[in-house]
Amino acid sequence: MKKGEMLIYPTESSYAIGCRYDDAATIQKIMELKGRVDDRFTLVADSLQQVKDTFPFSAEQEALAKQYWPGALSIVVSDQFAVRVPDKLLTREIAMKTGVPVLATSLNVSGEFPRYYLNELPDKFKDIPTINIGILPMHPPSTVVECIDGKVVIHRQGAVKLKGHY
Repeated sequence: MKKGEMLIYPTESSYAIGCRYDDAATIQKIMELKGRVDDRFTLVADSLQQVKDTFPFSAEQEALAKQYWPGALSIVVSDQFAVRVPDKLLTREIAMKTGVPVLATSLNVSGEFPRYYLNELPDKFKDIPTINIGILPMHPPSTVVECIDGKVVIHRQGAVKLKGHY
């Protein structure tokens, strides 16, 4: 992924397709493959430090991150991205080896179910480098939150149930 390539890889919730967060051309290719028009994505990072090195990150965001990371809480960091440090070590290692946060959009055509296994993959995804670890357990997606004016706004309720942050 350091050289503008895509990768199919497992996350804690399903298989994902990704690339470097700052590779606009490859993000566009992923959007075309998925038939997606919305360019807002979740990223995975290897650590809180990688997130802080990449995006402006407030004290309020950092407090949430320290409470829920590694885990399935994605925090909005820009108009285009929310980011999380996932539980799955392999996923964190991908971001670490890439050196920057990595796109983590579900491996599917928009509107279809996420993939928990890679057999019967549509032809359009077959030539993309893949890390296949077999069938993944079905887990809900990450919870997506944004810190606005001292309040935590939930954009998508997922695996993490926030306590006392509303």
